[in-house]
Amino acid sequence: MTSPADQQQPPSFLSRLVALAFLQISIGLAIGTLATFFAKHNWIAGIFCHLRIQMTLVLIVWLLIAAICKRKNQAIALFVFFVVNAIWIVPYLIPSSSGNPATAVDSSTVKIMSANVLTKNNQYASLAKTVQHHNPDIAIVIEVNARWQQEIEAGLLSVYPHQHIISKESNFGIGIISKIPFSSVEQIIDPDTDLISLDARFVGQSGRPFRLIATHPYPPLSQTCFRQRSKQLIALAGQLDPTEDNVLAGDFNLTPWSPIFSEVLATGNLKDSRVGFGVAQTWYAFPSFLGSLQIDHVLTSPSMTTISHEVSENYGSDHRAVIVEIQQL
Repeated sequence: MTSPADQQQPPSFLSRLVALAFLQISIGLAIGTLATFFAKHNWIAGIFCHLRIQMTLVLIVWLLIAAICKRKNQAIALFVFFVVNAIWIVPYLIPSSSGNPATAVDSSTVKIMSANVLTKNNQYASLAKTVQHHNPDIAIVIEVNARWQQEIEAGLLSVYPHQHIISKESNFGIGIISKIPFSSVEQIIDPDTDLISLDARFVGQSGRPFRLIATHPYPPLSQTCFRQRSKQLIALAGQLDPTEDNVLAGDFNLTPWSPIFSEVLATGNLKDSRVGFGVAQTWYAFPSFLGSLQIDHVLTSPSMTTISHEVSENYGSDHRAVIVEIQQL
């Protein structure tokens, strides 16, 4: 005969509530991870791709809890989902062997900045200060309207005398300002959206030419916009000549964790300049990567080596600028 002390007590309401919450969040992480396999074709599935870092961090915590509580089957499942997400992120965390300014040859490097200024942002002096602080050779400015164009010309024309800006009041103005003269600059108009990308050619200080395409497609907030964004980026990459030194840069409204991003790289024979320099946080302009996404990019040809990759301080926009120093090999 067993005593009351020997009988197993039923779990308390609180413990059952915690177990239920743990299970529900685990199911949510599983659904989110599985959705990423459809991210090439569906805009909602694509959102889960952009949250790979956040899902990975939660999966680490949940995996540890499952292991401590000796929930073997749950731990195995969580580990699988962790690997599916983490495999996209790990290459960015492995230090780049080329990321040493001492290896750069000054005459063959170019520093490029891509900054989404946010049309309604009125901190014009703050952007000018940010540009002057990082001192890029070329700066892409995105979401420029007529007022922004006036302020950029007033504050930066003396340092960046070569400017080509297409201002728009619709958040899709775009421009390139440069210390280096343009060899040429043309507009690429997307046939589906009429959005303008800029196609600029330069000759570097070493005498070697390079091509820069600056772009800003629609954010993927519907299936139609999702398709238009993806099509525009892939089409631009497809225009690049792989025998040339190419740079494709701007606010892509796309993270590196998406299969669309991989398709852009493959189509243009490009590489992400951020690989080896850690995870960036460019939008929203929070200081923590938990509340931010990496959607501003500088992609380069394999013939170009990334010397440094920085993210700017906040200049009043909802984005932080990316600043990349590149060496032409």
